[in-house]
Amino acid sequence: MRRLLGIGLLAAVMLTVAVVDVAHAQKKNKKAAEPVKATDSDKLNAGEYTGVLKATPGSHRTFTLTFETTKLIPVGGKSGTRPRGNNSYGHILQIQNKIQSLEMQMLAARTLSQRQSYVQQIQSQQLQLQHALARAQTGGLSGRGIPGYKASVVKQDFEFQATENVKVRTMVLPEQFDEKGNPKKYTAEEKALLKGKDKNLAGYESSLEKLEAGQKIKVVLANAPKPVADKELEKEKAKDADHDKKMQVKRIYILEEAEAKPMDKPKPKKKNN
Repeated sequence: MRRLLGIGLLAAVMLTVAVVDVAHAQKKNKKAAEPVKATDSDKLNAGEYTGVLKATPGSHRTFTLTFETTKLIPVGGKSGTRPRGNNSYGHILQIQNKIQSLEMQMLAARTLSQRQSYVQQIQSQQLQLQHALARAQTGGLSGRGIPGYKASVVKQDFEFQATENVKVRTMVLPEQFDEKGNPKKYTAEEKALLKGKDKNLAGYESSLEKLEAGQKIKVVLANAPKPVADKELEKEKAKDADHDKKMQVKRIYILEEAEAKPMDKPKPKKKNN
């Protein structure tokens, strides 16, 4: 009886452990399957940001931009060592380490002012990093590379919200052709007409409807406009107040159009025997 009781207890323990392991594995797989949430643009400072449009503006004028950052990542047995014979690469790694340190300090910050200070420092260091990488590309980063390191593109999504009166401009005019099918240049009068009412703004007049996923765009982020001093309008806008961001995009510039996807070739029809 004792032996049977012991076997029964052992089986119960093994079953409990198995259930816990399965639950843990399911939770882990579910977490891995969940998409990475885009970072809220309210965490950014006012300024200009350039990225690739991932999702066009929806019902609450929100859209997603993907930022790409090139970083040097150590590979092989000598990872973490500073490249010899090229100070520019050592400078890049120094900036990357500085950014990582600032990010850790930002997460540990207790006050909003401290976090904002770290955000500003991180943005400044990231700008320096991009300039350093651009200079290093002429020295072999995109060619023969660096022993012990590889250049990797890191992508990060940010969610922005456009103001109700956002101005959309495009730097790319569609091609036009003459009667013979030859490319035709725009005249000065045509360009002046395409600029629209805002003659002082760069580019030409466009709209939110012209935005497409895959376009390279630049946004101008600023503090959200102050509410209009109208009680009736305030009541109407109060319904959507929960969806409004503190930082909103007041201008959008289309820098490059999305790459055209190749059309699928039609499948050959099967011949009937």
